[in-house]
Amino acid sequence: MMKVNIEAAISRNEVYNLIRIFDKSNQINFDENNSISLQGLHLFIENNRILLFEDGRESDKIDIEIDTLTYFNEKEADRLKIAIKHSLYKMLVRHYSMGSKYGILTGTRPVKLVRTTLESGYDYQQIEAVLNKTYLLEPDTIGRLLSVCSIENSLLKKDAENVSLYIGIPFCPSRCHYCSFISEVCTDESELNGYLEILIEEMAIKADILHSNNLRIKSVYIGGGTPTVLSERQLDRLLKTISSCYNMEQNMEYTVEAGRPDTITPFKLEVLKANGVNRISINPQSMNDNTLRQIGRDHTVKDVVRAFNEARSVGFKTINMDLINGLPGEDIRSAENNLAHIRELKPENVTIHNLSIKRGSDYYKENYVNLIQTEESEKVNRLYRKELEKSGMHAYYLYRQKNIANNEDNCGYACPGHECLYNMNIIEEIQTIIGFGAGSVTKITDFENNRIHRIPNNRNLQTYKDKLKSNYLITKKTIEHIGGRHG
Repeated sequence: MMKVNIEAAISRNEVYNLIRIFDKSNQINFDENNSISLQGLHLFIENNRILLFEDGRESDKIDIEIDTLTYFNEKEADRLKIAIKHSLYKMLVRHYSMGSKYGILTGTRPVKLVRTTLESGYDYQQIEAVLNKTYLLEPDTIGRLLSVCSIENSLLKKDAENVSLYIGIPFCPSRCHYCSFISEVCTDESELNGYLEILIEEMAIKADILHSNNLRIKSVYIGGGTPTVLSERQLDRLLKTISSCYNMEQNMEYTVEAGRPDTITPFKLEVLKANGVNRISINPQSMNDNTLRQIGRDHTVKDVVRAFNEARSVGFKTINMDLINGLPGEDIRSAENNLAHIRELKPENVTIHNLSIKRGSDYYKENYVNLIQTEESEKVNRLYRKELEKSGMHAYYLYRQKNIANNEDNCGYACPGHECLYNMNIIEEIQTIIGFGAGSVTKITDFENNRIHRIPNNRNLQTYKDKLKSNYLITKKTIEHIGGRHG
């Protein structure tokens, strides 16, 4: 257990997130009592120094020297926070004899930091220096961030006239033990029909927002949950509603998460293809049957291969597959097996996730501890990067999550020309995303004031239905207020 006293210009949350890189016990207690704890670790954080006591005795001390570090364009108060985190991180590295490739960065969008500093006038060399010396990132990690940023900058641009649509189907055939999404287990057609009725009503009333503001749709992403839990008839109805309500450009990016192979049939794939969908995900998470059983999946590796080959036969030329590093019982041999299947199937996109235990998941409730060792996990990540790049893919988007294994990241790889623009836009937050469905979130970009306006739909189905009109009015008013009209 660690006690923490803060008498400095930094929040508990910022300190907690940094300590959690080293201490996964969830026993970090913030205390205003200045008496030194006689058991365990006790941190005292002040604006000019940090003290660490162990079992009542001082074991380390570090001065905070704000003027010795170099920064970006942060205000003085933010520079002090960075200096405190810099010193705290160094102290924790000494105590735990370990570090993090991301240094003091604990946010979810590290590439966004690079992009925004580029936009404010810094060059790559200056960014690299600050990230390494002040934020304490490892050189290899900095190189990856700069590379991903360069690819994103070649594909994306800020444009208030372009938007994407996100349509959520929060249902799955079963629940994976690591999942913390709002999805419910449901395969009952009548229940799904009831949800579809509300969703279609929302799509119909929100169409006016795009039409009246001359907003163009650049991509559509249908996610979940598992959208292919819908029947062929339901999928066809949903997709035809989208095309009847909205102006869909020919050959625009149109993605459906068909993640669970146990929900995929040739007929559903034909419905998707006939309605203009040109990208799908078939996400095994692992190509090891024992792992699939342990994580609560009701399918086998053979089902994954079957669904993938059926998608190819129907004519899908861009298929994504997700894999997770850190699933129970998996190691470097499991990763090698996963890669053998990837080489055989040849998907155009592969997303490598590192296991994150979140509130709401079965693993969190069971207090699951990731047994894969840090060194083994790093070997797996290096292997994936090396082999996917060798196959002709490149890392094109990257993000992080709280409680992620080994303070790592999630990274999408793609063959050139098959990058998913929606994935990049949702992470980098430089395009308005109009959300539909229970639990979805509309994110409206305000470029002039450098803000994101978030307008959520309620997760509860009845409340979601009752608030369709008010959600529509808030969305419409917000877009028009920040200059959504374009003639």
